[in-house]
Amino acid sequence: MKRPLLLYIVGVWCFCGLATQVSVFSRLIASHFAEGQAFMELRNTLSGVGCILVIWHVFRLIQLKAFNRWFSIVFFGLWTMTLTWNSFMLAQRFEKPQRAIPALLTFAVFNVASIWYLVRRSFRVFAIQFVSEREKEQNSRMMQKISRKKIQSGLQS
Repeated sequence: MKRPLLLYIVGVWCFCGLATQVSVFSRLIASHFAEGQAFMELRNTLSGVGCILVIWHVFRLIQLKAFNRWFSIVFFGLWTMTLTWNSFMLAQRFEKPQRAIPALLTFAVFNVASIWYLVRRSFRVFAIQFVSEREKEQNSRMMQKISRKKIQSGLQS
C-alpha cells in the first residue's frame, strides 16, 4: 500500500502550523523572563525540544499512527477556532482589515480541509489497514531474523 499524496500535503501543513506555534511559544517565553545567558540556554533548549517533537509528530502522522492523526485533528480545530476569533477581533478593532482577514480565512480553510481529510471514514479504514499491514511486515522480518539466529546457534552446537 502506498501513502496518498494528500497525506504528505497535510503533513507539511501540520509541520508549518506546529513550527509556527513553537516559535510563538518561544517568543512568548522570552518576553516574560529577564535576559541572561542561563535563560537563553533554557529558551534554546525548549525550542529545540519543541522542534524535535514537531518533527516526531509529523513523521508519526505520515506513518498513519492513530494518536498522531487525532492530535492533528484537534490541533487543526483549535488553530481554526483561534484564527476565527482573531478574524473577528481584527474586524472589530480596525476599520479596514482587508489584508489580514483573507489570509486568516485561507489558513482556516486549509485547516478545515485537513480535518475533513483526516476524519473521513475511508481514510480511517485505509490508515488502519496500512498500519496493520506494516506491522505484519515488521513482525515477519523479525521472525525471520530470530529463526536464522536459532538455526545458526543450533548448527554451531
